[in-house]
Amino acid sequence: MMEHLTWGENLAAVGSGTLASLFMAVVGGGASALAMPLLMSAVGLESSRLAMGTTTLSVAVSALIGAVPHFRQGTVSWAAALGFGGAAAAGVWLGRQAGITLSRHGLLVGVALLMLPNAWCLLKRPSLARGHAGRFGRWPLWAQVGPLGFGVGLIAGVAGMGGGFLVMPGMMATGMPMATAVGSSLISVGALGAANGALYAWRGWVDWHVVIAYAGGGLLGSGLGAALTRRLGQRARILPWVAAVVISAAAVYLLTTNVRLLWGHLA
Repeated sequence: MMEHLTWGENLAAVGSGTLASLFMAVVGGGASALAMPLLMSAVGLESSRLAMGTTTLSVAVSALIGAVPHFRQGTVSWAAALGFGGAAAAGVWLGRQAGITLSRHGLLVGVALLMLPNAWCLLKRPSLARGHAGRFGRWPLWAQVGPLGFGVGLIAGVAGMGGGFLVMPGMMATGMPMATAVGSSLISVGALGAANGALYAWRGWVDWHVVIAYAGGGLLGSGLGAALTRRLGQRARILPWVAAVVISAAAVYLLTTNVRLLWGHLA
């Protein structure tokens, strides 16, 4: 754990939180894939475990902060958010036990391969109609999102990262408008990240100075993201395309940085 942060490292952590939270507020997840390389390169977290733990917990805090504007606007389905997030948290605990013995580079390659089809699933349901979150709060929704949430949590636990990029397509698969899917996803990502981050914190793999600075930037990024979502709310095709392109780019980054290392371990 870093003893202290310089002014430059503090600014880098705040900037990382702003950028990642802006993206997460717009598309409902996927901030971990963006935040982790930022924290490693700009802030200087050299240990991969420390970077993963700090990123996971920072993203969880920022997700819950980003959910506040959606809660005020009524674009949160609590049935979906709690059903998905609760099941995902249970999956994380089981997944982490399995992930301890597996190659981290292999896991990240597998996660990247899952990101690509899930990113493009976003393009199938581009509706941004606001509606009211309560219309999706019927009991059958829990049955729809619970097993899916458990599966996402299991993958996130095995891979040791947030898994937020898988939450948004799962929410949209229920047929809810994207604005409600984003708000509900943020609650689920917060629960998922908190469960995963708690396991890292238990082992001392979290830099709390960075988490605090990142959360400060997350406040700004979440506010900007909520405003951007409202501005683009009538342009139904924009947000799904932005989400698909950025998540696909993150998947390509994970593939290019881990395939070579995995090959080196297997050779």
